[in-house]
Amino acid sequence: SPEAHQSLKEQALMNLCDMVKAEETQMQIEEAARQDTFKEMAKAEEGADAAKSSIMLPKINGQGDACLSGGIVQRYWPKILVVATHPENNAPGVRVKVLQLAEVVLRHGLIHPMSCIPFLIAMQGDAEKMIQRLATRLLHQLNTQYA
Repeated sequence: SPEAHQSLKEQALMNLCDMVKAEETQMQIEEAARQDTFKEMAKAEEGADAAKSSIMLPKINGQGDACLSGGIVQRYWPKILVVATHPENNAPGVRVKVLQLAEVVLRHGLIHPMSCIPFLIAMQGDAEKMIQRLATRLLHQLNTQYA
């Protein structure tokens, strides 16, 4: 809610970011273990070439990764952007936390990149230089990734 106290907004955004990062770490560990298992299976079988090609398909932008934090971020993403761009929000800390969260969720493909672009362009005009740099860096990352 835009009317909530600044520290509550920052803590909620930090918790969301931590949740996404924790699930990312857990998925990386599970993926590494899964790859090790597939390699062992491939060694054990004589005709492993066909099995290996069907098993080891890469995931792109989190395809196939259903996670609780991703669902939460997707559900509340429009409200998160409203909190960051609300005219009465004079706290740069909230905007920084939203940009950090945006970086994480964009990296994992949890939200559509186009939903961030108007917000990032608006943040480039922020009075805080750090916020301007973060927003510009995210726009550059999106440009190189999707151009």
